[in-house]
Amino acid sequence: MCLTVYIIANHLLPLVENDTAYPDISVMTPTPEVLEKVRSIVRGEYIVEAVTTEGCGCGFTVETVEELEDDLDGVSDEAYCQDSREEWQKRLRWVRALCAYVSKAAAAGQITIYTAWAGEEGFPIKDEHTVTPEFFDAPPFAFGDIHGSDRLLYHVRPAQI
Repeated sequence: MCLTVYIIANHLLPLVENDTAYPDISVMTPTPEVLEKVRSIVRGEYIVEAVTTEGCGCGFTVETVEELEDDLDGVSDEAYCQDSREEWQKRLRWVRALCAYVSKAAAAGQITIYTAWAGEEGFPIKDEHTVTPEFFDAPPFAFGDIHGSDRLLYHVRPAQI
């Protein structure tokens, strides 16, 4: 089961695919069935889904580099360590691309981010947070915890200048 990440606003949210400004993510329109379920939870004229290059929102988690290195401490398989570091770099790019998109969208007005496991859209919300776009910008980052969590709402207000 994959984590889905929806961005909701009352202002236009651009769709993104193969965009040099956001090369590591895509932002697309959900299916009509999913739109109906998301709208049962949160209101907004525009709803889009953000995914990593792997096609879902599961990759929008990244631990600190110190946590990564602690996890790898004592691991003798150098290929595994290298693969883990490359995966960490990829996840960091995904989170930063999401942050850039969210920052630009929030500059035009408040947005809401809704997360749910695929197929569980529309289930009751577990928790809500009010944040600025910077919340998404640095490790560690995950929706909920480092393993990802579902049915969360993040009300993203524009950054303070």
